[in-house]
Amino acid sequence: MSWTFNGMPLHPLFVHAVVMLVPVASIAAIVGSVWPAARRKMGIVTPILALTAAESAAFTMQAGEWLEAHVDETKLLETHTEGADMVPPWIIFMVVAVVAVVAVVAVVAVVAVVAQWFWFRVQDQRAAAGKAPVLSPALSRAATWVLAILVIVSSIGATTIIAIVGDAGAKAVWDGAFN
Repeated sequence: MSWTFNGMPLHPLFVHAVVMLVPVASIAAIVGSVWPAARRKMGIVTPILALTAAESAAFTMQAGEWLEAHVDETKLLETHTEGADMVPPWIIFMVVAVVAVVAVVAVVAVVAVVAQWFWFRVQDQRAAAGKAPVLSPALSRAATWVLAILVIVSSIGATTIIAIVGDAGAKAVWDGAFN
């Protein structure tokens, strides 16, 4: 498959989606982890952002692999592509951290945010219906803290690695290209 549009590589276009969606999804996930009112307002938007960020990262990596095969190899390009290999585990960890620790690292990030959303949704529905929490109050608090920590750590990791890889990519393209 050719990852071009109108003769131009799609990787630089897709990169812009990733560098916007990953930090926005991370911020939404972190805010939802520590601020219940914001979490209720954002609702399903946070997991949708996380899933969209993960999918955009996947497309960007595929387009980047195609582009790598069609440009000259340089040390800066090698640094960028090696760093890009670290993106999927962090993005997936960000989502999976909410669902379960059992999941493979490759699915962790997106599932974490989705799981956290589901966990709070079930808890809020049970509270609104006057029912007891799914778990005892102590276990419920512990599960909430574990999910929050997983989401926060994976969100920070995903955003950090995107910044590092993006910086390496920008240097590969622009280093020495202008004065």
